[in-house]
Amino acid sequence: MTTASAPRLSVIAVFYNMAREAPRTLYSLSAEYQRGVTDADYEVIAVDNGSAPPLSKESVTDFGGNFRLLTMADAPPSPAAAINHGVAQAAAPHVGILIDGARMSSPGMIRAALDALEAFPNPVVSTVGFHLGPDMQTRSPAAGYSQVVEDRLLDQIQWKENGYRLFENSALAGSSRNGWFGVLAESNLLFLPRRLFDALGGYDERFDLPGGGFVNLDFYKKACESAGSTLITLLGEATFHQIHGGIMTNRPQEKLAAELDRYRAQYRAIRGEDFVMSRRRPQLYGQVRPEVRRWFDGSAGGAQAPAPRKTYTREEVDAAREKARGDGVIQRAASAPQSGDHRSYVGPDDYYDKVAALQFGLLTMLGMRESDTLLDIGCGALRGGRLFLPYLAKGHYFGLEPNPWLIEQAIEKEIGADQIALKTPEFRHNDDFDLTVFGRSFDFMMAHSIFSHTGLSQFDACMKAVAATLAEDGVLAATFVDAKQDAYKDEWEYPGFNRFAWSTLKAVIESHGLFAAKLDWPHPLQSWIAVVRDPARLVAIEEAGVDLLPDELILTGPRFLERGKGRFLSFYRHYRERARSDA
Repeated sequence: MTTASAPRLSVIAVFYNMAREAPRTLYSLSAEYQRGVTDADYEVIAVDNGSAPPLSKESVTDFGGNFRLLTMADAPPSPAAAINHGVAQAAAPHVGILIDGARMSSPGMIRAALDALEAFPNPVVSTVGFHLGPDMQTRSPAAGYSQVVEDRLLDQIQWKENGYRLFENSALAGSSRNGWFGVLAESNLLFLPRRLFDALGGYDERFDLPGGGFVNLDFYKKACESAGSTLITLLGEATFHQIHGGIMTNRPQEKLAAELDRYRAQYRAIRGEDFVMSRRRPQLYGQVRPEVRRWFDGSAGGAQAPAPRKTYTREEVDAAREKARGDGVIQRAASAPQSGDHRSYVGPDDYYDKVAALQFGLLTMLGMRESDTLLDIGCGALRGGRLFLPYLAKGHYFGLEPNPWLIEQAIEKEIGADQIALKTPEFRHNDDFDLTVFGRSFDFMMAHSIFSHTGLSQFDACMKAVAATLAEDGVLAATFVDAKQDAYKDEWEYPGFNRFAWSTLKAVIESHGLFAAKLDWPHPLQSWIAVVRDPARLVAIEEAGVDLLPDELILTGPRFLERGKGRFLSFYRHYRERARSDA
């Protein structure tokens, strides 16, 4: 039972070898920094989880009379036990869990959390996570970001005087990539009633890998899905991760996949199933300060703020576009269907093999393996199919194509009857995007140069079918012609193109309960997208090495210019770096 003098909230923060980071984190939790609260409103319990040397009592209690230190004896490598121990010592009816002591808080965090905890029934209050620096910290060190750079950055912005300036010098974390308007994979500072924490069994100490593996994601999912709870995300508040060589946050991208595989395997061993994040959408509570608005402008999806990039005049783009015409890809693509040859019908002959390689490379980067099933929407002349068929296991390739003669010619001239007999693909023919005709779901789907010709109603019909047939952890990889404004006929337009603003297609995708992002993957003319059922899959895509593009970036114009300069296929990150050097 609490008394009148008891704090309203206990914040448990776990530290391990964070002598540099802990003072900033603890100051960001102090009443001197936090706005609208006093040290009587809450307490901070710092739990040292086996640091060498350990945190001293004075290094914690100097931040206020409401701070105290607990030290774990024989600390395990996972923070789960430290969290449970800290909560067991809490004096308040509500608790806040900061699993990673390297994360600083914004100045209105404690006040907003208290308001939400006491205003809503059975509340689960989550927070968005950022990384300090210009990019996620799995990538920024490769570009020169370091502790020295970070120290200088924090000194320059004088964050102690105005902690909201941290938003000006940060990037959304992968687990929070959709910001306040999306679904979070986890919350790195999570608030909830103590009784709910106990009812959920606390943090599961079977997650014993260094850093805890998926323990934070596991607890957040349980909290989100707890019966009768109210899920809230604090609008305009966040945590900011300092670079310190953490187990996952600062792991280089090339080593990230292997570590994630370990985490997934442990989760399966404990829970008996693969981890799938909760898809429950939160209510938003809070306010938007001026320093935070850049993360809201230009996208209702909460995507990353636009990266600095060079802009081109309309005259430059038009000139480059004209150069690409003539006997270039646009003209050859437009005249191709006049031929009865299967290769020419689907585009310029010299792109047949190049584009096939792009399709195959992308799907394997997205995680496709031979045991997966693939639906090739508009498989046509088996441009990608001639690579997918030998790779996939028997009976795992499916093709939808309204023109049977294209498949017949491709089998005769590209695949051969023996390959068909060996791999037993299944083909169906319809032009209304009925993907249910196969009577099954698919791990992967490919729709190359299909949405560049569909009308919007056809695109809507296809997305409806994708929602019904894409596996829970599945991915649809597709292309479209990206434009600032819609320019389309609401019908199949071939050999010409229908052009769409990304916001138009994204709205249709999300209306069917799906999630999507543009991909940094090369193409001679179009832009790639990934469509998924589970937004955590987008996080995994970026962690695997395929960057997600800002929603507002339109690659069509830059690609014309790149091609005019002799750079046929370019990646966005290379283009961005050149743009910075040219500025």
